[in-house]
Order: sequence, then structure tokens, then C-alpha cells
Amino acid sequence: MKSWYRPIDAGMWGDEKFRKLSRPNPCGQFLWIYLLTGDHAEGLPGLYIIGEAALAEALGWSVEELRVAIHELETLGMALADFNARVIYLPNALRYQGPDNSKQLKSWDKAFRRIPECELKNLWLQKLTEFAENKGKPYIEALCKGFDRVCNSKSDRVSPPNPNPKPNPKPNPNPNNLKAELPGNLGGTDEPSQEIPYATIVGLLNEKSGKRFRHGTPATKRHIDARWREGHRLDDFEAVITAKCSQWLGTDMEKYLRPQTLLGPKFEGYLNEHPLGQPGGASLYPDMDELMEAGNGN
Repeated sequence: MKSWYRPIDAGMWGDEKFRKLSRPNPCGQFLWIYLLTGDHAEGLPGLYIIGEAALAEALGWSVEELRVAIHELETLGMALADFNARVIYLPNALRYQGPDNSKQLKSWDKAFRRIPECELKNLWLQKLTEFAENKGKPYIEALCKGFDRVCNSKSDRVSPPNPNPKPNPKPNPNPNNLKAELPGNLGGTDEPSQEIPYATIVGLLNEKSGKRFRHGTPATKRHIDARWREGHRLDDFEAVITAKCSQWLGTDMEKYLRPQTLLGPKFEGYLNEHPLGQPGGASLYPDMDELMEAGNGN
């Protein structure tokens, strides 16, 4: 039976002969290959520290050409980029490059700590949490010990006994289920997810855009959860949705009136556009108009 996988020497990018070969025009396919095999890919699978200027320089492209290519990958859900934090995330990487054993999973915490704080870092950790849950107890224990932000680790530090212990009013019926310990499946939120008005937010988007998104879709709820943890509330969601629908309806940008775009990492940028909701405001990227012209060859 033929294998779907082929070994590749990542050192080819620095090889003298390879560098003398003709380069392809900037495109999503070549960027995808580089994201999987470049020097930045050492360490955590699918979570990389690299800025857009460095990435463009490595490929010999302009920053505008890089943005067009990365947008191709984002549209297909193959990659997400937060260039303010200089982080790129490949959502399916752990499916193919998960840790070989629980010890390796635990060791990843050192590299994880070096990743700048951002939503993409949280999304990667959520994927790793799901991976550990599917693998079983040794992986869950390794995750708790290595990634102390995931759950309260019962490690070598033993607290003195409480002479007057109080019963837990809401005991966890399944201590091996990390999701029960992680509000919003990511941890770190003080507000239970049931208090977040998912239906109201998505209903507003459907009303303004004329679309039919579902408020219970996991990906949509993750985006809303992330913005809610940042302190945004219903009036912020209403402002962004109203402004972008006003700007993009009836234009080439109408297809981006969707939760993953409006409620994603660029949400705060949309909220702080000036003047908000007026013609000429910023598009998907700060200079998207120039970017689209470059992509159309004008």
C-alpha cells in the first residue's frame, strides 16, 4: 500500500542549489509548504512565532503579496494569522503531528510559554486539550502537570489539610474531563458561557446581513467567548456588526460578513475604526483596498 507521507529535509530552504532554482509567483500553495517546513516550524506543531515582514522576506515576496496569500489560507480555514502578536496557527496540525507520548506533551509547555499571548495560542491549547482527552489518563495528567493554566495541577506541592473543610456545592462528576474544568473550553474566564447572549449576537448578524448563521456552532461560540473574555459586551458586538454590514453589503467584501471574520482576532480593530461605519473605513486588513488591487493585477 502506498503511503500518503513523504520525508522532506527542511534544510532545503538554505541549500545553495535549491536557492538558485526559479521561484514561483506568490501563491497560497507555496506559502502553505513553507509554513509546514520552514525554520520557524521547529517546536510546537502548528503554532509558530513569525511576523509578516520576516515571512515575506524569507519567501522573497512583498508584504502585500504575503497578505493576499495568507488570506487564501484563512478563507479555507487552513491557517490563522495574528501579525500583531507575530503568531501563526494551523488548526489541523495536531491531528497529524500530535505528541508521541505523554512525556513529550508535558515538555511542550516550555515552548508554549514563549508564544505571545493571543487568541490563537488559546485555540492551539484547546486542540491539545482535546487530543489529551482522546488519548486518556496519562496524557491528561501530563497536560495538567505541564500546562498549569489548563487545570489545577495536583503535583508534588501538597497543601496542608483544612481542619474545617467545606463541602463542594458543585462537585465535578467527571474529574477526568478537562472540559468540565475549563469554562468556555479555554479556561481563564470568570463568566459562565450560558450568560453570553450567543443567540442575540448571531441573530443581529443574520438580521443585518440577510444570512442564516447558527448561534450554536462551536467555532462561532469560540469567537464570541474570546471577545467576551476580553471585556467586550453586546453593544460592542452590535457596533461592529452594524458598521461592517453597512460598509460591505453590496460589495466584494460581502462574503466576509461571517462570524469568523467579524468576531475574530480583528474585532477590536473594527470596533476602533474611525469614523466607525462610515465609507472609506478600514476593510479586512488595514490596507485591504491596496491589497485587492494588487491581487487583481491593477
